[in-house]
Amino acid sequence: MPPSKLFTMKKLATLLLLAVTAVTFSCNKKEKAQTQPYAVKGVDDIQVRQGEDDSWNLEVRSIGPVYETVTLDITGLPIGVTTDFDNKTGIPTFFSRVIFSNNNALPGSYPCILTASSPEAGKSTYNFMLRIDAPIICGLLQSYNATSDCETNDFISRIIANDPPIEDSINVVTIENLGNEGLDVEANIDCSTSSIVIPTQTFNNVSISGSGTFTGGAVITIAYTIVISGTPTPCVVTMTPQP
Repeated sequence: MPPSKLFTMKKLATLLLLAVTAVTFSCNKKEKAQTQPYAVKGVDDIQVRQGEDDSWNLEVRSIGPVYETVTLDITGLPIGVTTDFDNKTGIPTFFSRVIFSNNNALPGSYPCILTASSPEAGKSTYNFMLRIDAPIICGLLQSYNATSDCETNDFISRIIANDPPIEDSINVVTIENLGNEGLDVEANIDCSTSSIVIPTQTFNNVSISGSGTFTGGAVITIAYTIVISGTPTPCVVTMTPQP
C-alpha cells in the first residue's frame, strides 16, 4: 500500500476514535447532570426573643419529571429552640407551616440548614440564619400570677417599662399591684445580677421598699416591707409568669 494512502487511513482512524470519544463523553456528561424535580419556597431568616415564636409558610413545588415523597428537616438549631412542621413529608406540590419556638436559647446568631430529600433525586439544602435576641429587660415585661405571705388570696401583678429599655444597664420598671396592696411601685432591674431593688416610696401614709431576685424562667421573689402609719410589716411575694 502506498505510504500516502496508509497515512490517510491512519488519520481517518484517529478522527473516528476522537469522534467516538467525544460522543461517549457527551453522553456520560448528560447522564450525570440532573435537575432537582422540586423546589422549596418560603425559606427566610428567623428572629425571635425569649418566649417568642416565628414561622415559615413553605411551598414544596413540583418542577418534574420525577414525582416522589420529599422529606423536610432542619439542622443547626441551638438548644432551646424547637420546630413544629404541620407537614414534614409529602409529594410535591404540597405546603408546610413551620413554627420556630424559642424556649430558653442563648442569644446569638446560628447558621442553620433546611434539607429537602427524596429517594431518587437526593437532597437539596437551603441555608438560613436563626437570630436569638436578648429578651427585653430580662424577659420580665409581662403579667404574673402572684402569692404573698401577707395576703390570703392569689392575685395578678404586672411589670411594665417606664422608659425605652437599655441593654446591659439597670432599667426602671413599674410593678403594678405589688403584694395585692393596690400600689404601683417603681423598681430597678439589673439583668446582669438577676436582681430587683425597690427604693423607698411613699403613698400618702404608706411607704414601701424591698429587693428580690428572679430566675431564667422569670419567676420573681421579692421581700419587701410596707409601713402603714408608722407600723412596718415584712412580706414576701412570689410572682410566676402567666401562661
